[in-house]
Amino acid sequence: MIGVLGSGIVGLTVVRELIKQLPEYDLIYLGDTARAPYGDKSPETVTRWALQNTGFLLEKGATLLVSACNTISSIASETVSKRYDLPVFEVITPGVERALLNSKKFSPFSAKTNLFR
Repeated sequence: MIGVLGSGIVGLTVVRELIKQLPEYDLIYLGDTARAPYGDKSPETVTRWALQNTGFLLEKGATLLVSACNTISSIASETVSKRYDLPVFEVITPGVERALLNSKKFSPFSAKTNLFR
């Protein structure tokens, strides 16, 4: 089962696409709207919450994780993958690769975050 982890309802766009592309797979989605937005939280907090939420998804039967949150993807996906020995697919790398391939000018941007403090 694919576990999809987001920090709000935006992750549902990822779920919709996964259902279209991989209809033969079961999905479980956790949108952590109670603690969103994640972008203004410390890296330690984001990582702690990502680990907690991933543990919940694993208890429900997830065997791989899709991080549908840019903040989780940039801060915690590697830690989650190592801690749980779990394949983690994140949303940043594919978007950046596509932008770089399709544009001569590329200007990255991000949500307000404590990542660089």
